[in-house]
Amino acid sequence: MYNVGLGWVLTKQSKKKWIVKVVMKKGWFDPARRPRVRAWLRRQLEVKMGKDYAFNVSSFAPSFFYIG
Repeated sequence: MYNVGLGWVLTKQSKKKWIVKVVMKKGWFDPARRPRVRAWLRRQLEVKMGKDYAFNVSSFAPSFFYIG
């Protein structure tokens, strides 16, 4: 079931940009709308990506995640 679910999510993302649309709709990376969620996601990404990773959403993909 895990593989079926993961396949479904990845297929939806690749064909319709589903994950990106959900993130934009929920405002998860928008500091004005969801500051606590953004801070938590930032910590999670920085810890997992290593020392050479710099969390800066606006330089990564402004049209995807940051509205403002």
